[in-house]
Order: sequence, then structure tokens, then C-alpha cells
Amino acid sequence: MIEITRRGHRCQAFGLAATDMKEQPFVFSEAPVSQGTDQLEVILYEVDDVLFAIDILDVREIIQTSEVTESPNRHPHVDGVIQLREEWVPVVNLAKVLNLKAHPAAQENKFMLTEENQNKIAFHVQKVTKILHLRRTDVEKPDALSKGLESNVSGVLRIDGRIAFMLDQEKIITDILSGSFE
Repeated sequence: MIEITRRGHRCQAFGLAATDMKEQPFVFSEAPVSQGTDQLEVILYEVDDVLFAIDILDVREIIQTSEVTESPNRHPHVDGVIQLREEWVPVVNLAKVLNLKAHPAAQENKFMLTEENQNKIAFHVQKVTKILHLRRTDVEKPDALSKGLESNVSGVLRIDGRIAFMLDQEKIITDILSGSFE
């Protein structure tokens, strides 16, 4: 398990601007992220080879794939639940949410644990690649590049010649908990 941070605290990765999640170990601190600054730290991850980003403050931890237990009468985008420290946490398959190709469980697959309104949710992603330090002004408004994803995208980043979509995980979680889906 790779523990990232608790909400309101930041991860430090040897002070590098971008940290490769495969090749370098992490050093975590409990130093609070300055509120009201222009700084933004995001975790880059992939679903069906499409690059996405999530604010590090929205991720409680990243865990290796563990066994998913199917549950009856679940939302179509929920694969089931995982047991995490005596708690059962629903697993949202982002490939299904985004109408992308779902890859079978692979060694690189991860779960990003988030919490919204005291509801813990694990997002199933194929690959977590790096932590990136940016300015909030680097986040662009969704445009034609996010066609097909627009209902779930809150922003767009241009990183090393690639586009990374910032998902509106609050909307995704709310839609799933309310039982609605597009």
C-alpha cells in the first residue's frame, strides 16, 4: 500500500517537481498545503491509456488492487466492494463511468481512495504515474478536447504534449450515490 495523505496535508516526493510513481519511493510529510495559494499538486493516472489528473487533496491513499467482492443491486458503474481496515468501500470503475475500455485486472491496477461527504469511494484505475506540482492557473476550462467526457470533466491540463482531464469526482460520487447515471 502507498499511503498518500490525509485531506489538508501534502505529499512530498524528495522535493521534485514531478515524481515517477514506479521508480522512486515517497517521503510523506504532514505539512499542510497553503490554502489560497496558486499551487496545485495533482496525481496523474490512466484509464484506457487516457491521462487524468486528480487534486492530491482529494485522495486519501492509493492501494494495490485487492479482491473486489461483488454486491447485489449495485450501480452499473460499481464493480463491488473491497474491505479496507474493517470497512467495506465501494469500487467505482472509472472506465465504465467514462465509457472507456475496461482492462482486466492487471498488476499495475490501483484503487484511489477518496472521501466525499463522509462517503469513502475507491476509484479503480489502470495506472498511477506521477505526482505533479502545478499552478492553479495551468488548469484550463473543458473544451472540445473533452468531448464525450464533458459531463464529468472539471478542467484540462496540458502536460508534456499530452492532455490530462481533471474529473469532477464529487459529481461522479453524487451520481452514483443518488442512483443516477448517464
